[in-house]
Amino acid sequence: MGQHLKPPSDADWFACPSCGAEVQVGSRGCSKCSKNTPKSWAEEPHLDGVSLPDDPNDFDYNNFVNREFGRSASIKPPHLAWKWWLTAIILLALMITGLISNW
Repeated sequence: MGQHLKPPSDADWFACPSCGAEVQVGSRGCSKCSKNTPKSWAEEPHLDGVSLPDDPNDFDYNNFVNREFGRSASIKPPHLAWKWWLTAIILLALMITGLISNW
């Protein structure tokens, strides 16, 4: 059985950095300016606008959290007020009493 090839989509090409012509992804070079380049040139990832540290060990997570979320961000959950603990105990006692009386 023969397979039909799909027509190339817009993502199957990129602009030549030398002349700006459309170059098919995976090709060895541009047909317009005949710039012969290695294949890895066509598949180089783009990191436009990404600010990555030069050394991964230089990344300070706590500083990042403070910059993104402010100083109020805390890893530990806030403590519950005593009235919520009392409410939980009373509700638990009522549930246990209801279970025992229906038994």
